[in-house]
Formats: sequence, C-alpha cells, structure tokens
Amino acid sequence: MIENNVQCIGVTNNQELKEVRDLGFKGRLMRVRNATEQEMAQATNYNVEELIGDLDMAKRLDAIAKQQNKVIPIHLALNSGGMSRNGLEVDNKSGLEKAKQIFSIS
Repeated sequence: MIENNVQCIGVTNNQELKEVRDLGFKGRLMRVRNATEQEMAQATNYNVEELIGDLDMAKRLDAIAKQQNKVIPIHLALNSGGMSRNGLEVDNKSGLEKAKQIFSIS
C-alpha cells in the first residue's frame, strides 16, 4: 500500500483500522459501513473518516468527539437509485435538509 502510493483505504472494522495504521499507513482511512457508537468511540485514535447516514448518529459522533476533544472527519452515506439502505435520501428535500443539518453540527 505504502510502496504503491495508495492514498485512501476503506475499512469495515476497528481491527482493520489498527492493522493498517500499525503497518505504517498514514493516508486517508474511510469506514465503509455504519459503525456502532462504541466502535466510533474506540476508533478516534486511528484518525478514521466515519460513514454517517442519519442525523442521530451524527449527533452521537459529535458527542464522542467533544468528550474526547477530537475532530472526527465524516463522509455521508447517500441513498440513490432506490436502494434506501443506511443513508440519506437524496431524491427529496427532507434528505437534503438532513445532510445540511449534519454538516451544521459543530
């Protein structure tokens, strides 16, 4: 990964986060599934970008960040194409408004 100049790695769990960081990867890590609140709290030292798909989880992550005095980057899970799984609906105003609310959380 490092030798090939990989810029970003997607991970699913905290064990993968630890392994990648222990190998010396300093680039961007993105979680590619919704984490539990406990997983997010335990992952803050690995500088992972968390996947957020709803306002409630964004608020929980914000509380974790404040409690640990950290800034935790996020990326949004968006539902498009009718899958409607674990993300924000982008084909209606409600989903877009929720996305704005998530990004307004300090």
